[in-house]
Amino acid sequence: MSASPDAKDITSRRPLPEARGGAGQPSADRPPSARVLADYFTHACDESPAATAVVCEGQHLSYAELDRRANRLAHLLMARGGTAGARIGILLERSCDIYVALLGVIKAGAVYVPLAPSFPADRLAFIAQDAELRDLVTASPLRERTEALPCAVLELDQASDQLARQPDTRPTIDIDPSSECYIIYTSGTTGRPKGVAVSHASIVNFLRVVTPIYRVSSEDRVYQGLSIAFDFAVEEIWPAWMAGATLVAGPSGGRLAGPELGDFLTEHKITVLCCVPTLLTTLDAEVPCLRSLLVSGEACPLDLVRQWWRPGLRIINAYGPTETTVTAACGELLPHRPVTIGTPLPTYRVYIMDDELREVVEGDSGEICIGGPGVAIGYLNRSGLTAERFVPNPVGRDRADAPRIYRTGDRGRFTATGEIEYLGRVDTQVKIRGYRIEPAEIEEVLREDDAVENAVVTPLERDGVAQELIGYVTLNDRSAPLAEDTLRERLRAVLRRRLPDYMIPAYVEVLDAFPLLTADKVDRAALPAPTSPPLARGCGARIAARTPLEHRLAALWQDIFGCDGISVEDDFFCDLGGHSMTAARLISRMRLDPQLQGVAMGDLYAHPTIRGQAALIESGLGGTVAERSPGAAAAPVPRHHSTARVMACGVAQLAGLYTWLLLPGLMLVILLYREFAAWHGPMGAPAAGSVMDGLVHMPLPAFIALEAAWLAVIMLPLPLVACRLLMAGVRPGHYPLWGVTYLRFWLHSKVLTMTPLRLLGGSPLLAPCLRMLGARIGRGCHLQAVLAPPSLLEIGDGASIGYGARLQTYAVEGGWLRLAPVRIGSGGFVGANSVVQPGAVIGDRASVGEQSLVPEDVVVPPDEHWAGSPATRQDAPPPLLQDMAATADDRPWPARVLAGYGAGALLLVLIPLLIFGAASTMVEYTALHYGIWWACASVAAAGPLVVLATCAFVLLIKRTVMPAARAGVHPERSGFGMRKWISDGLMLLSLTMTQALYSTLYLVPFLRRMGARIGRWAEVATVNFVDPDMLVIGEQSFLADVSVIGPAVFHRGRIALDRAEIGQRSFVGNAALVPGSHRLGDNSLLGVHSLAPPRPADPETTWLGSPAIFLPRRESSRDFPEQLTYAPTRGLIAARLAIEYFRVTLPATIGALGALSVLYAWAHLAAVLTPPAVCLLGPALLLGAALACTLVAVLLKWLVIGRYRPRVEPLWSVWVRRTELSTGLYENLVVPVLMNLLTGTPWAAVILRLFGARIGRRVWFSTTFLTEFDLVSVGDDAAIGEFTSLQTHLFEDRVMKMSRVTVGAAGSVGVRSVVLYDARLGAGTSLDAMSLVMKGESLPDGTRWQGIPAAPRRGGQPAATHHHGGIP
Repeated sequence: MSASPDAKDITSRRPLPEARGGAGQPSADRPPSARVLADYFTHACDESPAATAVVCEGQHLSYAELDRRANRLAHLLMARGGTAGARIGILLERSCDIYVALLGVIKAGAVYVPLAPSFPADRLAFIAQDAELRDLVTASPLRERTEALPCAVLELDQASDQLARQPDTRPTIDIDPSSECYIIYTSGTTGRPKGVAVSHASIVNFLRVVTPIYRVSSEDRVYQGLSIAFDFAVEEIWPAWMAGATLVAGPSGGRLAGPELGDFLTEHKITVLCCVPTLLTTLDAEVPCLRSLLVSGEACPLDLVRQWWRPGLRIINAYGPTETTVTAACGELLPHRPVTIGTPLPTYRVYIMDDELREVVEGDSGEICIGGPGVAIGYLNRSGLTAERFVPNPVGRDRADAPRIYRTGDRGRFTATGEIEYLGRVDTQVKIRGYRIEPAEIEEVLREDDAVENAVVTPLERDGVAQELIGYVTLNDRSAPLAEDTLRERLRAVLRRRLPDYMIPAYVEVLDAFPLLTADKVDRAALPAPTSPPLARGCGARIAARTPLEHRLAALWQDIFGCDGISVEDDFFCDLGGHSMTAARLISRMRLDPQLQGVAMGDLYAHPTIRGQAALIESGLGGTVAERSPGAAAAPVPRHHSTARVMACGVAQLAGLYTWLLLPGLMLVILLYREFAAWHGPMGAPAAGSVMDGLVHMPLPAFIALEAAWLAVIMLPLPLVACRLLMAGVRPGHYPLWGVTYLRFWLHSKVLTMTPLRLLGGSPLLAPCLRMLGARIGRGCHLQAVLAPPSLLEIGDGASIGYGARLQTYAVEGGWLRLAPVRIGSGGFVGANSVVQPGAVIGDRASVGEQSLVPEDVVVPPDEHWAGSPATRQDAPPPLLQDMAATADDRPWPARVLAGYGAGALLLVLIPLLIFGAASTMVEYTALHYGIWWACASVAAAGPLVVLATCAFVLLIKRTVMPAARAGVHPERSGFGMRKWISDGLMLLSLTMTQALYSTLYLVPFLRRMGARIGRWAEVATVNFVDPDMLVIGEQSFLADVSVIGPAVFHRGRIALDRAEIGQRSFVGNAALVPGSHRLGDNSLLGVHSLAPPRPADPETTWLGSPAIFLPRRESSRDFPEQLTYAPTRGLIAARLAIEYFRVTLPATIGALGALSVLYAWAHLAAVLTPPAVCLLGPALLLGAALACTLVAVLLKWLVIGRYRPRVEPLWSVWVRRTELSTGLYENLVVPVLMNLLTGTPWAAVILRLFGARIGRRVWFSTTFLTEFDLVSVGDDAAIGEFTSLQTHLFEDRVMKMSRVTVGAAGSVGVRSVVLYDARLGAGTSLDAMSLVMKGESLPDGTRWQGIPAAPRRGGQPAATHHHGGIP
């Protein structure tokens, strides 16, 4: 991947803003034209000759005086043979003479070679010889350093008379811009420095493009503290001189740091400071005169940005090796945004390339390579190294402007916003025991401790091999004094909780200060050998319990682990070897004690010692209670309904459903009459002159138009009107479940389910439909989901609702239906898969992150960002959201784009009608002309043909409208946005019509054709909201059902796309979410219902929760032979392909048989009944066929599987294939034809009992997400919400583990929650929406829980309540 600010594309990057202002008006907004470097100084001098150019140790030089002195030196150097092209060294202590020398050499047309007095003698001698110095400008105090050098020496303090005789006019000399301007020597891998030759054209171009960005003004005072031997000094000196600013030199004889530097900056009223981050850490962030801070030279920690940032201080992060002329990319640093190195400077090209110099896929990491006019001439006298690092540009499209690129050896990647994320050196990655480690990641964890000022991690080598890691830290003076052993123990605990074992340093050394190189970077080679005890040994003996609570906890821990002598400071996971199942057993035991009942699984991960647990419990299990909206209604006393009431409601629900099905049934019956008449099928002829007779004999074009019009009416306008009427007059409040209001609410939701509204999600066509349903939707909103009931929704202008987000205006609990409004303010944002509960309010410009829960009646204040389940206030919105809001596109929708959406909607509606219509027509035609047996044969063909046709349509159209999506931020109201929406719709059709294809071996080739990059033997289940082009899955990884990988982000008229990458042999749990730009390392695990951590997850790590919690250990799976998990035999592959063929095709085949049975039943009825009677029986035929298909699936379940029992089976076992066949029939046949119609009725439980589930009486069951039916037990009067999974199995480590899930009587599980196997919800226990009960957890009777993982609900309910009528 490449980037250049000059590129004309539709991505939106966040370049460094170029707002005017600051200390004075920048004089270099439009830099003067220049051919060579000296021209810039000349221009500034002519503009402001009297302005102060340099201040050094009390001496002031104006621009005119500096110009005259430099001119005299130039003439003298020319007289000494320093003509154009000659190389002249500069070796001086900090003084005004150093700036005179710098300018004088340039004005003479010579090449300056800067040297530092701190250079060792042999380095000076080598450079003088290697550069073939013609002359060396120096001073007599340095004579001992220069007398042996092989070049002429000019001591300025001894040449005052000669200089005085020289003219002070500017030399007239013609310099070729492509010739050398300066040579700077950098460290070499051979131990000898290498000289980098930079041309005038390169440095002139750099200053021309960077000056408007840095915005130095004539009123600035710029600190010059670095030696001119380092090219970072160029950024101190030349932007200042170009602007006519004052350069304030640091003192000679040593570098300032710490408080002394702070005092110097304040005393001299420095406004612009350039330095490396290490030097910045030594300063207090109290330099009030500073307005601009430029950091470069090494990675800048985010904590340092947060420490220094304040309004009025602009922090710029600059990146660029010497070989590309000082800086190649830069960006502004803000405390709420990740640190990046920004975007390429104008005229520069930045590429991310692999080892073969091929551009990597967008979002992938690789080597940073730089092209453009900033690329240096090369290495002096190193033709081989020059050819190795400066290579011809392999990117043909840019070769004219950037013929060569420089390979930096740095790793990086482009983010979705087009910025470059620096990932460290390719050659500083450490490989220990086979693992590749980036030390910067460990350093960041160490810096998070309040006592740590800075941290460095280096490898510890033995016999030339990196064996261990050493962490070095320095302490700040802002925290209380701390014993080193205490600090090490604290750091050890944090490291073990946050990082895998192989990334934990063996030692942590506390230093007073880091040794620094001349350029103020850490001198890693000078760090001392470790002297402290190994970190793994710990620093203390066993610590006994001291309080009664600690004694009780210690007894429980010892019982769980079966051992004595546990220290109260022992870590549950790292020291004692606990994992998720032992944690569940401990927490369940603790909940038997009333005082310990409120401890959540997440509390154990956050406080993994007995002492930490005791402190948490004694503090009252803290936690702040979120603010609730005014007038929030309290939950009424739980209400138990009679069986008769429930069944009466169930009958009424069937009647309402039957009535609504008459509408499509009428169209179907008329069509059958017409076809039978055309094909001379057996039926009773309609009465002559009747309406049916007229329809049967209507001209074909008119009949097609009539059918199409009727279809259009019953698909959208009529349902919208009916739904609006069903909810008319219904106000917020609590209504009895199974009552009249509930019946109206239920029928409203089912009618909406049978419309194509779901296909309109994400398009501008959805908002008008929701307004027709009573929702108050502002302008310019992006709505990805159908939100019901919409009449209680209020969404402000420019709000964005992400994929799968639920704005829940209803909740069911305790025998009550609660209806309450949900309000989203203008510019608000709700992330993918999040749930906003009834009564919640999200303020203007507020945002809610992905996989989050906003509980009932909670208020998210304006301009705040909340995330997590339950959602809590965060420091700031994610940078991506801020960038998208900052570049909001609020223009009206172009007419041609709206027309494209309309055509796309028509296409998405017609595809399933055409495919299923063609299959039905084929079966019907065969039955009428060739008889029943040939009809059955056509049914067998119809199943696979439906699947193949769907895949072919989806693939063909997707490749036509969106051949390959590009990572980046794109405008939504454009052709790209429309094509992206059609692509999403095609994926939804694929998942809906051919869901049986998912979780099979046949899926991976299909997804690869769609654009996904999937490794060998990866297992992919029903991934949701995925853009195939953004999907990267490593070999042998496993993506479980309903996982979301790399969803696009929509906000303020922008679309952000970025790749999500899953490493090899990794596992993504059911309903987990991996956002775009995130990466899971090899052999990592993201738990069920969890959100991936914000940073790339390291290999061998486990994460759970929203936000993600690092799990130091997890339960190991039973060992099975590799051939049954990762390396199947050919026989197992063949057996699986055969069984999965039937899994894929059987649902459509049995469905076609159902259609055939409807056809024959209709033919017999049409022969004996009048057309109106047949029309009235149409829904009965449809429902009867659906029930027949369901009974076939039930029969096959009992024949193929029998009764499910707890067991463990490897992925490739034939038994797993059998159960997948059975559950495939349920999910892909029973659910779409019948269960989706019956959820929320008492009849759903009846169907599930047929499959073996133990469902009690009067249960409100609104989900279809269960598989091993016999392992599910739900007590009387329970309530199970929509999209909730009673998860009786998992596939971790490619081993299928299954066991029981129990929901007690009158328990309730909210929308989109997950209850894992071996878990139990007690009687009367409530689990909120978007929550997770972990394996083996037991929630006590009568308690209330929420969160991922579940924790007790904090805070009480409001006291007041308000009920509305219904059946009493």
